[in-house]
This record gives sequence, structure tokens and C-alpha cells, in this order.
Amino acid sequence: MQMLYGSDRALKEGWFPEARHRGSWKVSISYDPRNVSIVYLWDESTGAFEACHLLDHQERYMNKTLNEVQNLIAHERKMRHAATYSELQAEVNFYSEVEDIVKTAVKEVKGR
Repeated sequence: MQMLYGSDRALKEGWFPEARHRGSWKVSISYDPRNVSIVYLWDESTGAFEACHLLDHQERYMNKTLNEVQNLIAHERKMRHAATYSELQAEVNFYSEVEDIVKTAVKEVKGR
């Protein structure tokens, strides 16, 4: 599960451009499983926790429990899989129809 959070510190220190350049990295966080809208990043230099909020485009996870988010992600994955299957089936059907049209056309040409 990948949920994206930000904070004032992340903006000030340029974490997002750094992540685009270098790739993402993992950090230790604490959170309340009853609401995953905010996670807390431990700042070793100050000995304090810093609140990090879900990024705006992650609003579908806002004010949800950890369990709700896990279920939502599983459902989204299942829907993507179903959509992929439907797209593949449509493509197979298309090529089958094209093949039938070509066979019919070849028979008509040979029959002349």
C-alpha cells in the first residue's frame, strides 16, 4: 500500500523534487489506525514528532481507518484486474471479427 503524505518541512527541504530525482525512501512513522489522514514522522534532530497530512490527490483515504483503506485498495486492485480482463476480451473479440471478415472476403475473391 502506498499512501502519500506531505508536511511543511517536506516542502521547505525539497523532499518531493528529491524523491523524483533520487527515488522514494522509507521513513519510520507512527499513526492512529482509526484515522490514517495524518501520520507522525519522528524527527531525531529535535526529538519531536512532525504531523504529515495526506496529499490532496489522496483524498479517497481521508478520514478512513486503516482497515477501510486496505479494503479500498484491495477493491481498486480487483477492479483494475477486471478492467484489464475486459479490455483483453474486447481485443480478442475484435481480432476474431476481423479474422472472420478477412476469411469471408478471401472466399468471395476466390469465388469470382
